Amino acid sequence: MKNQLLLMIRHDAWANQRVAHAMANLAWIPSKAHDIFDHIIAAHAAWYSRVTQTHSAIPLWRSQLEVKDYTSLIEEFKMKWEMILENEANDVSRIITYQNSSGHSFSNTLHEIVMHLCMHSQYHRGQVVTLIRDLTETPPTTDLILYLRESNFSA
Repeated sequence: MKNQLLLMIRHDAWANQRVAHAMANLAWIPSKAHDIFDHIIAAHAAWYSRVTQTHSAIPLWRSQLEVKDYTSLIEEFKMKWEMILENEANDVSRIITYQNSSGHSFSNTLHEIVMHLCMHSQYHRGQVVTLIRDLTETPPTTDLILYLRESNFSA
């Protein structure tokens, strides 16, 4: 199961990098696309802080990140999630109790959180690509099957 979650995290980072690269090469980025992509990165920060019981310095919305920082932030969170998942002490069925952005307490397994995070990114990445599609010559392709072909990921 950990290998499948690692696959999801690595694909997520790869796909986010492709969209970030496309955005960085635009002459103009729609503000909505920028806000949504910031939210993708902020969600990684929020969920990481919930799992590790630390504080996230990135607000979930209106974080106003610099497009030039996307690449390093994506890589940073990919590495953090890999460390969590590769740590033998971290059983993916372990229950994480956390507070959401409204202050309500919930509990989910590490497995559920990682799945949610990656699906959340996928949903919002689709929104960003829709917003920038007509502004780029070749919209980024972020399909899992393409990642598997390019990465030679072995589960």
